[in-house]
Amino acid sequence: MYCQNCGHSLEGGAKFCPMCGHSAPTLRRPVNLKSSPVITSPAVAESLSRERPDELAPMSFKHVLFSIHGRIGRIKFLTGWVLLLVIYILTLLLTTFVTPNAPADTVFTSLAIVFLGPNIALWAKRLQDCNHSALTLLLLFIPIVGLAVVFFAFFAPGTKGPNKYGQAANVLPPVVPTKNAGEWH
Repeated sequence: MYCQNCGHSLEGGAKFCPMCGHSAPTLRRPVNLKSSPVITSPAVAESLSRERPDELAPMSFKHVLFSIHGRIGRIKFLTGWVLLLVIYILTLLLTTFVTPNAPADTVFTSLAIVFLGPNIALWAKRLQDCNHSALTLLLLFIPIVGLAVVFFAFFAPGTKGPNKYGQAANVLPPVVPTKNAGEWH
């Protein structure tokens, strides 16, 4: 059981929270971060970070490039996109120097296929940050509309706060003191 006021874990049939002194009733689980945009005490924030570290931790490099789940902002998107472009160009140059007799179109196509997955993951998370489905990527194949999608991904701000694709990247709700703030330990 957890205290409604501070989120501290309570043992057995405790009638008062040992952390803040708030009386029961209690919750069977801590406050859900997605349904409660305001954390009312440091103890609630701590219990949430222990219970769901995957949602509150920064996204790993592997997750950014190989998963379509989650959201990334413009700077992380641009950084990932430029990094993929540089690696692609360096790999292309290295491949042409190592195997000069290989047909250029085969090398180019092979590398494009290898880099397709990370590009899709990166673009999908960026569009999800703007509250658009990853299927929006299909618009890239329509000549003028595709260019508009590219500009949108690079320049449009992401949705503030949570959207249907998750919490904003690395953003925690603010800790708002309550009237019992002086009792926090």
